[in-house]
Amino acid sequence: MDRKALLVLSSASGHALPEAKVEAICRRLCLAFSRLEVYRLGDLDRDLPLLEKQAESFDAVLVSGGDGTFNHVVDRLSRLQSPPVFGYLNSGTIGDVGRNFGVGKSLSRSLRIIEEGHICQSDLIEINGYRFCYMGAIGAYSDISYSTPRRLKALAGRLAYYDMAIREAFKKKTVHYRLSFPDGSTLEGEAPFIMVLNGRNVGGFPVNRNCAIDDGLFEVYLSRKGVFNGLLHYLPFNRNKPIKADEIWIQSDYPGPWCIDGEKGPQGDVHIKILKKTITVFCSKKHSTGRF
Repeated sequence: MDRKALLVLSSASGHALPEAKVEAICRRLCLAFSRLEVYRLGDLDRDLPLLEKQAESFDAVLVSGGDGTFNHVVDRLSRLQSPPVFGYLNSGTIGDVGRNFGVGKSLSRSLRIIEEGHICQSDLIEINGYRFCYMGAIGAYSDISYSTPRRLKALAGRLAYYDMAIREAFKKKTVHYRLSFPDGSTLEGEAPFIMVLNGRNVGGFPVNRNCAIDDGLFEVYLSRKGVFNGLLHYLPFNRNKPIKADEIWIQSDYPGPWCIDGEKGPQGDVHIKILKKTITVFCSKKHSTGRF
């Protein structure tokens, strides 16, 4: 069958792939697809609109980069009338989003998953009109992924994040919040940080174990106060019970932007809702619901 794939390579990821590895990836993918083209993603404002136009003629878009790169591509291309099947080749620092689909750090395993052709559907979350895959957060620790220098991430990998987290642990933070639900009920309080999740892992740790990425719900974690800004309520085991919802409004006094899949998101009050089974993704056989 004539199946065309577009390989998107990020130059912004913490671990950009060397050309020899790119060539090896292309050789394998050329055996899985009848046509393969490469698109290099540099300046997002310039390149994403061009990518959107080019992607319309492809059956699959395979993203080599970090969670943030995958986020930008999915936000843009999921709005197409006929979105492509997405594939994830993690060349970033941690790769939490890939674990939703059984994709880990191994590039070889990521390629094998695409070659085998198992697919699943996944919900997306929309926040003030912007779509993301697995995690939105404000408060303590929320700015680590986008404030850590790329040079440091390239040198130290995930240790760069953990170093920043240790520093953040000793800076006490409190977010005053008000949650509003579709039925008119509200909830007010204070928390060191707030997370909205549609995935299992955050920062490489299985924080949200009992989740489903296609159930039409997301989980809201209102972290309890405690040592290290409440971090010990999550590590080594999560002892916080989430609120499950499909739509919510959050007002807060947090001065910074939301972190959206590791990237800067909107700032201020937000409207968050689920978009059920919006994208189709290459996944491991264990996670699959069909075939490409």
